[in-house]
Formats: sequence, structure tokens, C-alpha cells
Amino acid sequence: MSFTLHYQKYSLIKNWGWLLLFSFFLSAGGCANRITKPCFKDGKEYCVTDEWIFSETWYSCYLRGLSCAQGGCWENARDEFLRSVYKREQDERWVRTYGMHRLPEYFPNRELGIACYNLGDPDSALRYLTLSLEHCDSAKAKYYLNKVRKEKLHLTNEDREPPRLSLDEYPQTIATPTLFLAGLAEDDTFVANIMIQVNNEKPLSLMELSQPHFFAFHQKLFLQPGINDIFLKVVDLLGKKEEQRLKIMVDQEGPMIYFAKRNSSDSFSPLSVQGIIYDPSGVNQFYLNGKKITLSRLKVEEDTDNSLLNPAYFFQYHLSPREQLEGILHYRAEDLLHNSTIGSVSILEEKQKSDDQQLSCLRYGPVRIAMADQIAAKDLPLKLPSCQIAARRTPDPVMIQIEPIPQETFQEEICLQVNITARCQINEISINEQPILSIYGIHWIKHFNKIIKRFLDNKREGQFLFQRIIELKEGENRIHLQVKDEFGKMWEKIIPIKKKIKKIRQLEERWRMAIPFISYNQSEEKQEQKKKDLTYQLIEAFIEQERFKVIDLENLPIIIDEKNLCHYLGRPFLGRPSDLRLWIDTFLLGYIQQAEDSLTLSASLVDLETGEILATKDVCEEIDSSRLAWQEGLREHAIQICSVLAAKFKSHFPLCEGKVISLTKEELKTGICKIDGLKEGMKLLLYNQEVNKDEDYSLLGEAKVKEVREEYSLARFLEYLSKINFDEAKMNWGVVTR
Repeated sequence: MSFTLHYQKYSLIKNWGWLLLFSFFLSAGGCANRITKPCFKDGKEYCVTDEWIFSETWYSCYLRGLSCAQGGCWENARDEFLRSVYKREQDERWVRTYGMHRLPEYFPNRELGIACYNLGDPDSALRYLTLSLEHCDSAKAKYYLNKVRKEKLHLTNEDREPPRLSLDEYPQTIATPTLFLAGLAEDDTFVANIMIQVNNEKPLSLMELSQPHFFAFHQKLFLQPGINDIFLKVVDLLGKKEEQRLKIMVDQEGPMIYFAKRNSSDSFSPLSVQGIIYDPSGVNQFYLNGKKITLSRLKVEEDTDNSLLNPAYFFQYHLSPREQLEGILHYRAEDLLHNSTIGSVSILEEKQKSDDQQLSCLRYGPVRIAMADQIAAKDLPLKLPSCQIAARRTPDPVMIQIEPIPQETFQEEICLQVNITARCQINEISINEQPILSIYGIHWIKHFNKIIKRFLDNKREGQFLFQRIIELKEGENRIHLQVKDEFGKMWEKIIPIKKKIKKIRQLEERWRMAIPFISYNQSEEKQEQKKKDLTYQLIEAFIEQERFKVIDLENLPIIIDEKNLCHYLGRPFLGRPSDLRLWIDTFLLGYIQQAEDSLTLSASLVDLETGEILATKDVCEEIDSSRLAWQEGLREHAIQICSVLAAKFKSHFPLCEGKVISLTKEELKTGICKIDGLKEGMKLLLYNQEVNKDEDYSLLGEAKVKEVREEYSLARFLEYLSKINFDEAKMNWGVVTR
């Protein structure tokens, strides 16, 4: 009895097991046997996958739908994407399929929307594309959503008015090269894009996705000294537009001053000085020997109708007997932006000076040009003993003297001090072929010559003494100074100077990145050559951005394949210390997809140490596939999207510096925070700031950011480049992102 019961129990369990096993094979066989009709285009088969048993999984349906879309079989593609959405509805990146295998992206709603758009169903396309962007941001979804909105506007004729652009109040002159420009773009339907172009440089596009009715923007612009031309354009989806042009001046120099001594007509009249003072942003105040001087506005016809330029002023000052004996006139001028010119000018006659005075006193030129915030010691002109000039029987009409500058420097710019003595009228002064007195739109040498002729007794000879800040590029620099006199003769000097880069700012110390390959999602001829061309183009784009140190490793694809890195994303890469981590910090995995009317490039930056995906960026641009030729390399569209993608990664991982808040053996706390754009996973270099400006920084160690907060960030040390005494750690140590 007991045996029978036991057998019956076993039989029941066994029968249920067979039943479950039979049901599994029945369901699996049914899925595998679903007939998917292939699609043929140009002799190639689409709507097929390599799967068999798992052919009805969500990822198999998605991959099969992508194959259908490549062949233009949009009805089949729609059906496959509907199946994948039913089984897994969330659009996302780097989703796990089975085991350690991952899909770089799973966007069934987006692809379903694209299929509906190509099937002439804009309402369904709009619904699925909008849902895709709610799940996960992608440039391709934005691109096709713009196309769907544009298609609907053509059908409804709702767009009747052009867009409108209104700007917040902005200054016409600023003292720094940074400008925050804000405004509002409006349209009766959709604002498609806002473009800003500064000084004919590459236009900046502010929008990827069209916005209904209005779009408020706040953009940071980097300007150059002098007058900047800013062009703004807002367009709607149907191409209607409004344009505006602005002129904004960056004034970083103090007022320009021209001094001329006016001799008295008799021995009883006091000696006086007179001259011209000018600043493009307007003169605020002017002092001579501590006394505020009254200025009289000059009315002079200019060579330009630029409304940004303010008038020049005439001044005259009567010297007291004591001032005449001292022979030095101290001046201070300030413009409306608080840039100042400070210095002194000699008013002694040569015959009044003793021999010692003639050898030791400074001869001051009649024109004074000083950069902002210059101290008086640096504002003094050069020593030019008058006896040396008198000793020469046939002096040169133009003499150029330059205060010595270092042959090598770490500085970003150098202050050049020049003394030009002329016995004739000077018509032009230029540095590196740029007129030195024309940065604000007026050729100021000619302007001063006009004023001198009209107001200052037509003086033709004198001295020009000026300072100019010259930006230096990395490596060898050549400063070419040219002076042209009234006879057309050119006088010149060439000054070589080498700019060295501090170790922490060298490209070698940047985040090391490798770009092993770019896959090409298209079954066409010469696919390997296209992949190679695209990879090289992307490498060039990242090199031009100078944010990452791009490592060129010919055997990197082989190493990645051997280590199976593509399948290890999401968990640490367990390798020996002698592996890739000694060569690179990150690598870029990406793909490019060509459609009939668009080109999509997507890439992910992967931390080689942990396998973590640090960021994913993509670009989708419209193309004319019939004109896109690959035989001679990449065309304009591919170059463009590679540059845009590299710029997105540079913006996501900015270069920033800060100070050390606290320091222990386990943790580094810094002042770089979220507002600076710092991200977890970025690396920092710790350095000693207590060195002279013309000496290199002392590099102390390397750390990796583990937490970023609103006011500070925390990092763990990876490597000590030099010994650190934590007990004597100084809080003025600095950090910079690699």
C-alpha cells in the first residue's frame, strides 16, 4: 500500500514534469517556426536574423526590425517593432540580453515611430517618437520628430507667420571677453533652431529639437578684443526666419593719450601742456599731478560711421613754477569700464638738463597706450639717452626699441613695450600684420595725425610709446613689429619667444582615450573601408578638440577582441597591471548608421578599469544619400557629425581647476563641484601652486572622482607621483581635471 502510494506520487510528479517539458518545446517550436517573410532589395535579403530557438525574444524582434528598416520593408519593420514593444516597452541604452551580452541601444518606440513616418502615418509616428524621448534622449528621435512635425504642418497649413526674436538688454561695451546673451524666440507653431555666429566663425546651433511656440535661451559667448560682429538667426520648421546683427565691443585697454608741450610766448607766461585723450568706451576721468582735468569734446570727421565709438577730448594744463622745476608730469586716466592708463611724462627742455640728467632721465613719448590694470612701474617707458641720438650725424628717420622680454615663458600672453622715435610722420604701426591702433575700427595713427594737424600746430615728429599684450601659442612664436613712415618706407623688428606648457596642462597629461573601431550598420560594399575611414575621421575630430589624449594603437582592436571587452561592459575588467590600463584610461565604442535621408553616429565612452559606461552621445544629421560618396574618403556630412560628436564629449567632460579643501591618505576633497561640470569617474591631478609663474608646477598625485556634490567633490587617490606629507598638507594646493 505504501509502495503504491509512493509510486502514484512519483508518477504524478513525473507526468507533470513531462507535461511542462512538452509545453516548453511546443511553445519554443511555435516561436521558432513562425514564418518571417524575408525582404529583398538590390539583390540582398533583409528581415532575417541568426537566431533560431530564441527568435521570438524581444531583442530578436528588435534586431529583425532593424534589418527590415535597412531594406526599406517598413510594414515588416513596423510589425517586428510592435512585437518588441509589446515584450519590452522601455527605450534604453546598453541593455542586457543574455549572459554578459548587451545591445548598445534598444529603441523600439523610436524605430516604430520612424517606420510609421515612412508608412505615411504621422500621428502614430508622433506618439511613438515622443514616447521614446520620454524614455531616453537620442539625437535620432529628435531628428525624426522634427520631420514628423514639419510633415503635419504641411498638411494643416497652420504655420502662417515667421518667427520672432527678442533679446534681453545687453551692453554695447564690456571689459571682459565673455558675454552672456539671453533672449526669447517665438513662433506661431514651432521654433526649429537658433543659430549664433561670432565674427564669421563657425555658427553655433542652440537647438536639436523644435519647441512649440517659444524657446528661451541663455548662451555664453567668447569674444575678441575690439568690435565683435554677432549674427543671430531663428528659423521655424518650414524655413521662415528672422535675423539680427549686433556689434559688441570688448575694451580691455585704458585711454590713449597724446601729449604735446606748448611753449610760452614770453618769459612771464606759464608753461602749459596740451594733448588729446580718447577711449572707445568713453573717458571717465583724467588727472595730472593729482588734479582732475576738464576735458573738451572734439568734433572730428571720422573714417567710419560706427556708432560704438565715443569722441576724443582735448585738454590743456598750466604748470606751476614748482612743477616746471621738477620737470615730471604724472598722469592717470580711466575709462567708463575702469581700465586705466598710469604713467609720467618729462617736460624738461634738453638744454635745462645736466649731463647726469641727460644720461639718467627717461624720455617720454607723446603717445601713451596702456593695458588695463597696469601698475606704474611697468608703465614706465624705456631709457633712451638723448646724447646717443645727438652723437649720430645721420640718424635713422625711425628708431625702434623694445624692452627685453624672456626668450621662454609659461605665460599665456606677453606684454610688449615699444618705443618708436621718428623724425617724420608715422603712418602705420602693426604687429604681426595687424594695425596696432586699428583694433576698434578706426586707423588711429591717421586719426591722431588729423587731430595733431588741426589742434596741435601740425607737429610731425615725436615718439610713440605703447604697450600691447600678445597672446602666445604653444611652442615657437614670432612677433613681427612693422612701422611705416610717410615716405612709404617700412621699418621692422622680429622678436622670437617660446611658450612652454606647464606639465599639468600638457596634452600628455589629459585623459587618455583610444578609438579602436566604429562599426557600420549597413550591408554594403566596401564596408570595411568605410569603417576605417569613419574611425580615422572621428580620431581627427577628437584630436582637434584637444580634450583627450588620443592614443593610436594599431593592435587595439585585436586586444579588445582577445579580452572580449565588448561583452564585459558593466563589470570590472580583470586584467594584469601590464594590460591596457597602462596605455589608456578610456576607449570609445561607437557605430554609424546610414539611412536614405540621414546619417547617425553614436558612441559610448567606457572606463577601461571598471568597464563602466561614463557617457553616451549621438548625432543625427540630414544627408542626400545620392550625393554621399565614400570612394575618396568621408564627405562633408560625415566630417560634420564627427566634429559635433567630439564637441559633445568635450562639453560633457570639461577641463576645470580648483583648490584642495582637505586631504587624507584615503580621500581628496576639492572645490570643483557640479556647477563646474565635474562628473563621477573623471580623473584629477593634484599639484603644488606655490611656485613662481615662470616655473613649472610640482605634480603631487592623481585621483579619481567618486562623488560630486553641489559645493564640493570627493576623490580617491590612484597614484602618488611624489611623496606627500599629509601632516603638512597646504590648502592652497590645486587640482585640475585630466
